[in-house]
Amino acid sequence: MTIARSRSAALATMATAALLLLAAAAFVHGWIHADMQAKVPWTPEGAGRALALSMGYWAVFAALVLTGRRALPLKLALAAALAVAYCTGPLPVLATAYLFASAAALGGGILSRNGAKSLEPSELPLCIALGLGIVGSALSVLALWPVNGPLTYFLLLALPLAWQGRAVVRMLSVALRGSGSLPGIADLAVVGIAGNLALLSVAMALLPEVSNDGLAFHLLIAAHVRDFGYWHYDVQRSLLAVMPIAVDFLYAAGYMFGGEMAARLVNAAAYLAALALVFATVRPIGGLRIAAFAVALAAASPLAMVESSGLFVDNAWSLLLVGSTVLFLRFLEGADPVHLVAGAAAMGAALAMKLITVAAFPAIALILLLAWREPGRAFPWKVLCVAVAVGALLALPPYAIALAKTGNPTFPFFNSVFKSSLYALQNNPPYPGQGSPLLLYRMTFHSNHYLEGLPGALGFTFLLLVPPMLVAAFAWGRREGALMLVAAVSFAAVVVVNVAYLRYLYPCVFLFAIAFGVTLGRFGESGHGLRAALVAAGAGSIVASVLFLTASFAPTRDYDLAAAHDASARSAYVTKWAHWRHFVPLLNGFPDQELGVAFLGGPSYLAEIRRPAYAEGNYVLPFRGRLKNLRSRDDLLKLIADFDLGYLMLDASLERQLRAHVVGVATPLASFSGSTLYRVDHRGRFPVERLAGPRMEIEPGAWNMHGTVPRDPQTGVVLVDHDHVLWQRVPIVGGRPYRYAVQVRCHREPADVRLQVIWHRPDGSTSLSFRNVGCLPDWIEEEAVFTAPPDAVHAVVFATGHGKEEVEVRGVSFRSKLVAP
Repeated sequence: MTIARSRSAALATMATAALLLLAAAAFVHGWIHADMQAKVPWTPEGAGRALALSMGYWAVFAALVLTGRRALPLKLALAAALAVAYCTGPLPVLATAYLFASAAALGGGILSRNGAKSLEPSELPLCIALGLGIVGSALSVLALWPVNGPLTYFLLLALPLAWQGRAVVRMLSVALRGSGSLPGIADLAVVGIAGNLALLSVAMALLPEVSNDGLAFHLLIAAHVRDFGYWHYDVQRSLLAVMPIAVDFLYAAGYMFGGEMAARLVNAAAYLAALALVFATVRPIGGLRIAAFAVALAAASPLAMVESSGLFVDNAWSLLLVGSTVLFLRFLEGADPVHLVAGAAAMGAALAMKLITVAAFPAIALILLLAWREPGRAFPWKVLCVAVAVGALLALPPYAIALAKTGNPTFPFFNSVFKSSLYALQNNPPYPGQGSPLLLYRMTFHSNHYLEGLPGALGFTFLLLVPPMLVAAFAWGRREGALMLVAAVSFAAVVVVNVAYLRYLYPCVFLFAIAFGVTLGRFGESGHGLRAALVAAGAGSIVASVLFLTASFAPTRDYDLAAAHDASARSAYVTKWAHWRHFVPLLNGFPDQELGVAFLGGPSYLAEIRRPAYAEGNYVLPFRGRLKNLRSRDDLLKLIADFDLGYLMLDASLERQLRAHVVGVATPLASFSGSTLYRVDHRGRFPVERLAGPRMEIEPGAWNMHGTVPRDPQTGVVLVDHDHVLWQRVPIVGGRPYRYAVQVRCHREPADVRLQVIWHRPDGSTSLSFRNVGCLPDWIEEEAVFTAPPDAVHAVVFATGHGKEEVEVRGVSFRSKLVAP
């Protein structure tokens, strides 16, 4: 038996070493063949700023270490909180802390069975993950009703704190004080490196939002919930409105109290919680140094930079998915039913955040199968039924809402199966699924084909470490590490077969870091010689990945952190990367809030606009199709009329012919970086004149006359008063708006003028719309937009002059949109 074990160990050693050498050879070949040295995305200025930030970090880190190694986590946390508060103000920091404290209390109360058992500080990340998932799912349901507001959110988040707040404070205080044994210099060095790498990504969260998805959708949801108290779940207003968007309601919770920066801090805090989960899972097995090394491995991923720099949903989603996997593994090892229920709850909450979560099901099924086959243990089938019910309760609401609203529970995906009438039957993903033995190599060195980024955007950890780990994790690692590796690989395999998009692989960054750390810790126990080789490969992957840390998001390459604390630098940053944001204060300052704005061409920023807003980037179904087919002036006029647009934003890239059509019906107001904001005039909003003789041509079939109305044949000016009236009877469509305008001046003395329309119904009844204005000695044009009663069929329009004083009129207009009659 001993000989057989020795041979197996030797074969495993040879296989691991061979795969490690093969991976290293593939890395060297790809680096040279793809000329990666010339493709490092950092700009010289950006690299300098990142280096300066790192030097400042190490100065603070060293100062805190020199003041005493006890309570070092507490001192680091306080320093970080103060630095963030200096950049964002205290309110976003407090809002984020309040949300995460509430989540920790909720998750902690569940995992501790209402305080029946004490939790270790290492379980705090799991408590946060579970609590965030439940809060996000609950808020997504609450958003159906217009009851969402600061007071509602404050009270809801206060409930878990009233329940288990003291337990969270105890856990947090123990975690921040650190362990009893003081870390050595080598341990502190690795911890410092991990912190430095995490800081590089988190620091970008202090900048204003400039990602297209964040501005056009994620921040829009948070702003809409705060401003209107609900989320509309209307796919006619946004194609993505009924997708699983529980993360966006977590952002809404931060936004409710601290605005945009709080929402961004919620995203960054979820990233830090995911890193803390890696650390807490690895440390009991591998110790402080290996746990910190695993964190560094995850923090060095370029995907972490893009997810933390923009308001995407993948940090919180990954935290939930990885947390669920850890909980299921804890159930496998300890048979604690609370871990089974909590794991299902976290997985259900992750499914409420992203449909692709189903890719994790094969690994979870394997873990449950092993728990069922565990010798000497009866499987808790009743608890499993409860767990499935809890998971379904958290997962199903967004899909039920989508089914009720569209007929497709996964709208807009899989529409060829569910055939919703609101969308084309087929979906064509921009990154179709692929399967190839060379796929990992291609994704590493040609990442630009699998992400909106540059080569190297995946990082180099997977290429260098996954092949040898496929043997090492099973030959020497603990069962947790091997199963975590299975979870990472199986998740990645299911994803890339369906859609080869790198951002969807983000949870694998944390899953693999845990698998690597746990396996490395096992190597430490056995003293195996491959440990040093794997550490060297991991360190090399970290260095190479840091060189390409900014490959996946263009605004990070300059690393312009001055925009975090300097107003002029912030304005310049927005102008460079999201100049359309400058239009929002202008649009909010105009009084006609009922009129919409459309972004024609280019990206969009729809959050915080206090009027209806449309853009192709927001995936508004009717608007998106119309914009793609916009070719002529008539198409533009119909678009303006159908969406009741008052403003148009034209991107510099818009084709010249369409720009000419816009100029013909709108007036420019402001320009930023080549994009121009136009106000649509009456020619655009109401292009069809309904009156005969609007220039006061008094002839048969035009104006009806009450009394004798003098008219100057040279100027066309008529003289009207209470006894001398002109009017026309015009067919109209009930419920539609009409623009009524008159060009008028006083004849001899100041006078009041009434703009008046009488609406006629089929039964002979009437109603009146009017507006009183004062005329001047000089010509003025006064206008009013009147909406016809729903059952009206005709309108009587007057050439104004209903007072005793005579007034001169030279034009009357009654214009409609492009609708019959």
